[in-house]
Amino acid sequence: MHDDTLQITGHNALKAQAKRLRKALADSGTEVSHSRALELVAQSLGARDWNTLAATQPNTVGGWQVGQAVRGHYLGHAFSGRVHAVSAHAGDRQRLTVDFDTPVDVVRSAHFSSFRRRISALVGSDGRTVEKTSDGQPHLVLVL
Repeated sequence: MHDDTLQITGHNALKAQAKRLRKALADSGTEVSHSRALELVAQSLGARDWNTLAATQPNTVGGWQVGQAVRGHYLGHAFSGRVHAVSAHAGDRQRLTVDFDTPVDVVRSAHFSSFRRRISALVGSDGRTVEKTSDGQPHLVLVL
């Protein structure tokens, strides 16, 4: 991409731009597919194609970004780790997949253990799951 290009960040912003472009073209009598609109947006920003442009954009949803360091509590156990994947869901919720730096024992029994290195959870903008343990604590609580 060229240094003199307009910078729009994030996949969602770029896709929204393509949607607006597609509608504007349709309103003027030129129908284009969504993929063609994505290519046109990429080229207008100085990228060779959509894939090249998309690869330069942060994968951010709801303030969470792939690779971001996080810490908090999972099933009552303190952890630190990194966001492995993030996707938007209804309302203000996001599905986060977190890779723990050190595996977390997800069992409270003294008789056996089950360690997890990666978990997925649906969290709100407050970094907490709606789902709770039997004692009323959220499954996942992220420190914001």
